[in-house]
Amino acid sequence: MPMPFAPLRLASLLLASILLLFAVAAQAARAAEAKKPDAPAAAPKEADPFETARELLAPRRRPSSPALPPSTLPLQFIEGERIALYGNSTAERMNIFGHFEALLHQRFPDKKLVVRNVARPADEVANRQRAGDYTKLDDPVAAFGADTYLLFFGFNESFAGPGGGEKFKA
Repeated sequence: MPMPFAPLRLASLLLASILLLFAVAAQAARAAEAKKPDAPAAAPKEADPFETARELLAPRRRPSSPALPPSTLPLQFIEGERIALYGNSTAERMNIFGHFEALLHQRFPDKKLVVRNVARPADEVANRQRAGDYTKLDDPVAAFGADTYLLFFGFNESFAGPGGGEKFKA
């Protein structure tokens, strides 16, 4: 059973890690200043206090990959393809057990697939309800940058009625 305050603990751990990084960087800067010979004083430059955090949190550039093949059955994947499971509780419950990901890796062992489950309860494929202060930094969909999405339609989408599926057809 997941801890009820796990996200809060994770956020606290992340904040503590960033503060520790700032402290280590400040100590290294002071040590470097002490070793420098006296030089004429230059005009103080405005330092960006968040520069290190921006560098650490900036998304890493991914190497370019070949164009993905069109969707066909059976599914075809390229090496290193990033796959996101997206939808509502049907997909979200797949976090509890790793059966689907294990079968996917067993079926395509040479592809080195990267799979993330970004589904959340009460989400719809086209409507993700988030708090007003939710940012891209918090968003696993933006941070992961998937190549392929496996979409899970379900109960929430059913409230649109029989015609609700039309907006998802290609």
